[in-house]
Amino acid sequence: MELAFLENILSTKDYDLFSRKYSEIFKKLDTETFQYLVSLRGGDLCLLLRTLEIVLLFKKKLFLEVVSYVENNIKGLLLGKYRSYDILISKILRMYYLSRKELGINNDICFNLLVPNKELGNEESVSVITNCLLDYLVSNKIYRRIENFIVPSELSKYNFYNGVIELVEGNYEKAFFLLDSPNNKGIRAVYLILASLLQSKFNIPVEYDKKIKIYFDLIRIVKEADLPGYMKFIEDHKDDLIKDNTFFIILRLSRNVIQEKIRCISLVYSKISYEDMSQRLNIDKEDLEYILLKSINSGLISGEVKDGVYYACKTKKKVTDKFKFENLKKLNSYIKSEMKYPEIQPLCYEKAIQ
Repeated sequence: MELAFLENILSTKDYDLFSRKYSEIFKKLDTETFQYLVSLRGGDLCLLLRTLEIVLLFKKKLFLEVVSYVENNIKGLLLGKYRSYDILISKILRMYYLSRKELGINNDICFNLLVPNKELGNEESVSVITNCLLDYLVSNKIYRRIENFIVPSELSKYNFYNGVIELVEGNYEKAFFLLDSPNNKGIRAVYLILASLLQSKFNIPVEYDKKIKIYFDLIRIVKEADLPGYMKFIEDHKDDLIKDNTFFIILRLSRNVIQEKIRCISLVYSKISYEDMSQRLNIDKEDLEYILLKSINSGLISGEVKDGVYYACKTKKKVTDKFKFENLKKLNSYIKSEMKYPEIQPLCYEKAIQ
């Protein structure tokens, strides 16, 4: 860490610059640098130095020390009565919240901190507290919105939590919009994959990551309309999915798997009865009817239903570009699976010249 840079911030109290460079400071700060800065102040710990000290404790995963330090030295400042410290307090608040979370300590205190900071107009602190509360609620499977003005540096996190809420509520298109960002990794990528699959979209803006391999396996299963594979996936990965808070969302994908299978069938048959289709899919006629009609209404399948029989449209609607290539691949695969080829006899030269 460049000492001159931190010395400048310490002397000028340029907290805006500190905020812009915070990620770099957090990453590179070490004990030696911190002790040198303290010596410049003659051992007097201003709030900036206290913030840096908390950063060092947090980086070392000394979460209990972080909580104790905050509560014994600066807890009163968390209420936000000094607006000039807003940026520094916001950084402390996040480390304080995350440390309590790691220790399994109840974080209801964040509700008490939100009100005074909001009344005093501390935008940075309000934004951080809002995201901490959303994380706290979502982690406890409480999907409740918190409406506040959010500063740009916190907006990505805010959109993520609201995207998760929209996903749980079944608003998949809006969830995708909120979850998509330039940095689609980790748990954000997981939820983005689910928001896409639940809309039967397979062009997902997520790079492969072996840490979330099972979710890329899920993409393939849904895309191939592999219902037995889907059931096995649920059985094999149930514990991991519950841990990720995605189990009950993934259960909804059964309909999408069936929907893709119906689409394969609709490409092959000009007409087929509910009874025949339900036997092929091994699902109840009532469930089939609901999924088929929904698929037609959404434009995923082109056709109509009359008297329990599905008819492909004679004058088909224009199929959207996103389905054209998929339809061709699925049609080819399905025809191959349905066809039975005669046994190929070994080539015999004598017979060939007769």
